Amino acid sequence: MYGFSVIYLYFSQQQPQNFGVGKLDVISAFYFGWATAMTYGDLDPITPLGKVLVMMQLALNFIYALFLLSAFAGAIQTAGRSSNSSSND
Repeated sequence: MYGFSVIYLYFSQQQPQNFGVGKLDVISAFYFGWATAMTYGDLDPITPLGKVLVMMQLALNFIYALFLLSAFAGAIQTAGRSSNSSSND
């Protein structure tokens, strides 16, 4: 999330029309990064570059969430197996 915030800040300085609000300051860039990570965000990207950046962040957030859920499910499954094997002894 921090990486995308820095990217949003950089590209808003280079092309202020990317997100339709002009140049983002540091706080706004981090807010936009976090808001995009948690929801779709408060700012609507206007240019193709802005849209691609937001889609990349949303895709990576989805992959990260799937990874965390699968790790959690694996831990539960492993704990279930170990408790079943110890109760059979």
